[in-house]
Amino acid sequence: MKNFFLLTIFLNFTILAQTFIDSTNLSSINSDLKDAQTRINLQTDIQRGNLVRQQFQFNEIINKHFGLKFFQPDSSLGSTFDNLPIPGFYEIGVGDEIRISLWGQADLQQIFVVDKEGRIFVPSIGFIPVIGKSLAELKQFLKQEFSKSYSTLYSDEDKTFMDVSMVTIQSINIQVIGHVVSPGAYNIHPFSNIVSAISQAGGIDTTGSIRNIKVLRDGKVYKEVDFYKLLTFGENNHDFRLKTKDIILVDKRQTTIHIDGEVNKPGFYEMKKNENFNNLLKFCGDFKPQASLVVEITKIMSRSERLNDDDAFEKFYLRDLSKINFSDGDKIIIPRIKNINSQVYAYGQVKNEGSYEFVESMRIYDLLELAGGINDNEFLKSVNIEKIDLIRRDIKSNFSEVIT
Repeated sequence: MKNFFLLTIFLNFTILAQTFIDSTNLSSINSDLKDAQTRINLQTDIQRGNLVRQQFQFNEIINKHFGLKFFQPDSSLGSTFDNLPIPGFYEIGVGDEIRISLWGQADLQQIFVVDKEGRIFVPSIGFIPVIGKSLAELKQFLKQEFSKSYSTLYSDEDKTFMDVSMVTIQSINIQVIGHVVSPGAYNIHPFSNIVSAISQAGGIDTTGSIRNIKVLRDGKVYKEVDFYKLLTFGENNHDFRLKTKDIILVDKRQTTIHIDGEVNKPGFYEMKKNENFNNLLKFCGDFKPQASLVVEITKIMSRSERLNDDDAFEKFYLRDLSKINFSDGDKIIIPRIKNINSQVYAYGQVKNEGSYEFVESMRIYDLLELAGGINDNEFLKSVNIEKIDLIRRDIKSNFSEVIT
């Protein structure tokens, strides 16, 4: 009995010990899981922060390149297109759904889908080719076709009325290639133009041209678009409809000029071979009033012209801006004119040493007044009022003239 009692105590103690160990292990596991989750959350926050920083840096670069922001993606484009009424010039395509309604002497309302052959099938009439017709042309064409079975469509009495409308319209398939952020094939809304198509491809990269965008159709160049004409002069040369299988090619920009300083829109500009500084001024909004007459230009020598990399940059100053010949990588700085052209200086035992603007008929007394005045009796005790030196530049020699 005594042994049984001891055995029972031992077993209970073992169970309690095991329970304590299991509880301790579970607590340790939970702690490890919390630590792991904390590390995962921290890593996720770091990655999210890196993405935000990269996007911010990318936007900063885009904003400095004139015109590139115009092509940045806009998530509202899809909903905007969906709310637009279908214009009369819309051309019927494969997969479009057409609703035909008759009322009056005949009643009918049915939806017809354009098949791959570009036709709809009407049981009482047969196959009717509709692809390529504008919505306005389609309405008149279907009225003629339906009049073969519904003669009252053209009757003055006991008339049948007809309406043709679009239920759904299919996306068009295009390719956007070249120097865009995400080149590839895209399904876009049939109302899309070249801007919205490029926006879906992520916009144009900083190496891409917005002055030489080609639309290829049926193996030929259908359009060439220079968006500087729109952005600078308001010329609309891009608002044409795209078609399925169109290819948008964004070429590499040939010449990029950086202009900074006293102009209204400093930044990076794309220049064509036949353009000069006057063209650049129109693009960047002309000079500010404080612009200097002298322009600083920094050019990068081409690799073929360099003796070594130490000679890569050439800097010079010009007044005659018509002599500027652009090359890729040029930087032009328009300095700001200084507020004061003529100055005089007060040094020595005066209250406010420094430079002061010179005006005609100025006297030494006037300068001393600007420098703190000479009416302070206590301060005058520290000044040798019997000797003031006027140091004046002598343009005829290398030395200054001292007048006491």
